[in-house]
This record gives sequence, structure tokens and C-alpha cells, in this order.
Amino acid sequence: MHRRIEKLVEKLNDAGVECCVISKPENVYYFTGVFPIEASFLLISTKHEPVLLVAPSSYAEAERCSRVEVAKGELRTLEALRKILLERGCITRRSGAPLRDFLMAAMKKPLGIEGEYLPAEAARRLRTRWVDISGIVAEMRMVKDREEVEILNRAVRASEEALRRVSQHIAEGMPERELSGMLDLEIKRLGADQTKARVRSGKSSAKPFSREMRGRIGAGALLIDYGGAFEHYWSDLTRTFHVGRVSEEYEKVYACILEAKRAALREIGAGREIAAVEHAVREVFREHSLEKHMVYTPGHGVGLEVHELPVITSQVTGKEPLFHGSSDVERLYHAMAPFFLKEEEPVFKENMVLAIEPGLYFRDFGVRVEDMVLVKRRARLLSRFPEELEALTL
Repeated sequence: MHRRIEKLVEKLNDAGVECCVISKPENVYYFTGVFPIEASFLLISTKHEPVLLVAPSSYAEAERCSRVEVAKGELRTLEALRKILLERGCITRRSGAPLRDFLMAAMKKPLGIEGEYLPAEAARRLRTRWVDISGIVAEMRMVKDREEVEILNRAVRASEEALRRVSQHIAEGMPERELSGMLDLEIKRLGADQTKARVRSGKSSAKPFSREMRGRIGAGALLIDYGGAFEHYWSDLTRTFHVGRVSEEYEKVYACILEAKRAALREIGAGREIAAVEHAVREVFREHSLEKHMVYTPGHGVGLEVHELPVITSQVTGKEPLFHGSSDVERLYHAMAPFFLKEEEPVFKENMVLAIEPGLYFRDFGVRVEDMVLVKRRARLLSRFPEELEALTL
């Protein structure tokens, strides 16, 4: 993790930032090995050793797990943060003389903060100039190191085994929530600390990312979108089972989904343009006159968050990405904006981990197949749960 901090320090120097404050829990964990529950602040400076400021109630656990020095904060953690920033010369103390304070602030390098995460009021109370370094950290996290890839591999293997076990007990009439709970339990039995299993049967499968699970399993499509967090790294997989006799229409749609997924995988490789993946998926759907039923982009990055950069999209209008879908998706589009604003098109980098999830949604059913992929010279599938319709027909 010190390698990650060293890399961030290099990027801070390039950006003209002397000190930054990391407060997003996933990012704190990325650099320290501590996943904070309460407000915590990681101070990284180009001139001092890093220090993690935590609330008193979290101090013992943080001290045990942290790869950097830990400081115990106060109940008013933000005031403790400002005190440490002053001690380290990251911000300047106000003298009460307006002109002098203005000149000192102008001479001081701005403080780096996560503008997309730290509340504006908290930033204001630090009483200093600041710049948003969210994009710097997000770009670092897009590329996984060997340890991260190993954990993600383990998360995928366990998640697939959980679905294999649970799928043997699927029966008509079973509540969607019950099946979801069975899958959550099985993934946790296999080592996950957190889980997410969303089950939608019949017409409910036509809602791409709904969290509602009020129905019972009946004839037709059975969409299971699930995963688990292992050492805080998530798996994200989807399989669409089918209960009962398969119609000719459904069979054609399902075959189209698999064709689109394979087309997407052919476009993935280090140095290749990210936009090409969506172009390939849309081209397949267009050939089958189904493109209008594609209602979201065909993938995203996976890691410490289920949805993280890069967004697998080609949808750019001028210099602004199109925003649609869930708040998670909108947040990712906003975070992706700096990559669109570069002169060159965003490209895949080696050791990105992606979820590729082409889907089509109609009035009475929806179909999605989602697999996790490691970017090398070509796409390397991490997930291998059966995807053939015959294997998923119950």
C-alpha cells in the first residue's frame, strides 16, 4: 500500500498539490488497509509521512489494521483534522489581518480534497483553498495490482459456487426475497462480509436494476443479479434463468444477448478504445432490430465498489457525457468526465477489472448476462458460470 501512496504523491506533485485529505471510506481502505465506519481522514503530504485520523471509537481497530501511522481524533473530528493540517503546514492560520491573510493564502498551495465526497460545509470549515483530487484517486483505482486481482478472483469463484448451490433449490412459488436471502446466506458462508442479491421473476425482470422483490417465482424469465464483498472487493454477476417452456421469441433474444457479449469481449484489450465495446454491442442489437430495448451502457469497472470507473460507454455529446439511469450510474458518468475531456479517446489499461453486462428489456421480460473480465492484451474472463440457455432452463 505504500507503493500506492508513493504513486499518489507523484501525482500530487504533478498537480501542484502539497497535501491532500482522503475521506471516502473505499479510498481510505485502498491506501491504509482500514475501512472506516465513522468519519476518518487520511492525510497524505509530499513532505511528511502519511497519518490516518480516526474517531476515538475506531482507534483500536484502526491501529491494529493500518499500514500508516494512526492518530486518535476527538468527538469533533473535523476540528482535529484542521489542527493536524495546521501543525503540518498544509493550511495557514488566520492572523485577523485581512490583507495579510489573503496574501498568505494566495501563496499557499491548495489543499487536495475529494470534492465528490467531502461535504461542501466540511471543506468550507477548513478555511483554505482547495482543489478536487477525486479524479486522480479514481484513475489510480481503475488499474488493479496483483493482490487486488487475486481477491477479486476469489470473490468470483465463491459467488459462482453460491449460485450453483442455490440454483438447485429454485422452485415455482418461492418468494423472490426468499431466494435472494438464500443466495446472500450462501455467499456469506463462503467468506463474504457483504452481499447483494436481487431476484426478479417474470414481468419484474423487465426492470433493469430495480431493488423491489415483492413477487414469487413463476414461469418465464428469472433474473438474478448478485455478488459479494471479500476483503471489501466486490463480485458482480448476473444470470437470467428461465422457468418452464421457452418461447421462440425468448430464445432469439437470449441468443442475441450472448452474441453481443462475445462481440464486447472481442473489443476489450489493453490500449483499445473503451467506446468500441458499446459500439459492438449496439451493432449486434441493431442487426436484430433490438437496439431500442438497450436502456443502459454495457458495463463498468468493479473493485472496492460494485460500480466504479471506467464506464463502458461511447455516449458523448460534445464534451459532456449523457447522464441517465440510477444515481450510481450518474455519479460514475460525472467522474468519467475528465477522461472524455482529454484529447485522446479513453482506452483500456492492463489489469482493469470490468463487469460486462449487455441486456435487453421488454414489456413482459428482461434478459441480462453479466460476467467479470480482467483486461490483458485480450479480455480474460474471471467468471465461468454456465451461460447457455439450456443450462439455465429450470
